[in-house]
Amino acid sequence: MTCPRPDSAAPATKRFSVGKFGETQALMMAVQARREATLELLRAEEPVAAKPLQHLIDEYDDIISELKDSLEKDDKSELLNIIQEARLDATTKQVQIQMRLGHHRFRRMVISRWQGCCAVTGVDILVDAAHIKPWRTASNFDRIDPYNGIALSPLYHRAFDLGYISFGDDGGILVSEKYRERLLLMGMILSVKIFGLTDDHQSYLDHHRKHLFQDHKKPVSHPPTSVGAAVPS
Repeated sequence: MTCPRPDSAAPATKRFSVGKFGETQALMMAVQARREATLELLRAEEPVAAKPLQHLIDEYDDIISELKDSLEKDDKSELLNIIQEARLDATTKQVQIQMRLGHHRFRRMVISRWQGCCAVTGVDILVDAAHIKPWRTASNFDRIDPYNGIALSPLYHRAFDLGYISFGDDGGILVSEKYRERLLLMGMILSVKIFGLTDDHQSYLDHHRKHLFQDHKKPVSHPPTSVGAAVPS
């Protein structure tokens, strides 16, 4: 890995052995080294040059997040699968990599907006970034728009995905009467209100209430796969 240096200094070269660390770990260490080198450049640059460098650092963060997830799950990184897929040309690989990184970027931004906590319970463990408008029906922009996301613990995330619950424009929780009793038996809190929603969330929430929420007036025949809404900190 060759890392750029500020002030026209000679680039630094670092090596990370695949044989010693494994493919995923070695790639992550190499990206971390590039991130640190870019951060060093950022500190030395004039403000006008800072924005593209910060964008590059954010992209490195997304790659590192993806690789960390793979290591924690003891799976081969999907990024490596894309890179090593011989049947894909360079342009297709780049598109697929950006889509994959977009998922991590979305998750990072949504969870950060709720300061790492579930918007309903306030608990800071097992937090997911759920889409409000599902991934499968969303545009490419909507898929990574943090206003189309909400930080939820797994139980609320799943209930939201299936339309058992939704949220009003004021953040109040809406509950499908068909499932209320069973949700209460599962220990869900159904008299809460989340704060911090903005006008940018409203079109996504409106879509969820109209097309996904299983209230008694409008049952949903095809449950969604992924959901969420976002709150600024």
